[in-house]
Amino acid sequence: MAFLKLFFQFSKHAPVVCLTGLLLLFTSSTQPVGACDCVKISSVKANMHTLQTMVETYFVDHKRVPASGRILEFQARHDPNPYWKNILNPFTSREGYLQAWGDYHLYNESLLADQYAEILGIRFMISDTGLPESTRGLALYLAVSKQKYLIYGVDQTGQWVIDKGKPFVLSNS
Repeated sequence: MAFLKLFFQFSKHAPVVCLTGLLLLFTSSTQPVGACDCVKISSVKANMHTLQTMVETYFVDHKRVPASGRILEFQARHDPNPYWKNILNPFTSREGYLQAWGDYHLYNESLLADQYAEILGIRFMISDTGLPESTRGLALYLAVSKQKYLIYGVDQTGQWVIDKGKPFVLSNS
């Protein structure tokens, strides 16, 4: 601390040196300050939980999970005690089907398994979902069977929301 005081007192170039250092810090960092959308990712997770609550309510009423998110929305809105909750996409500030939530059409369940590539003895996790960037911020619903569902979240780049190194998935099993 004393060094910094002396540096600023006796050096007329101190502000330039400090600004240059900050500029280098921000441009050379692999994760620039402000690039972490932690709050928005938390909102996607909250949207996933909201969708899960509505699916569970549907399950109690119908003894099965809805075949699609559109069926869930229709039933939840037209129930004698409506339980549909609007979901807001934290990245686009839009509501509704394919804007804040949607159906995910999964052709295999390999996403639930760990997917790795090994290069020179180093294991890398493969996280490519094949989802377009336009899906960013969505909570995606998938009915696997009459009794099982999966809910995925998509981050700001169109990739799965990752938690503790794995895709964050909500399910009833």
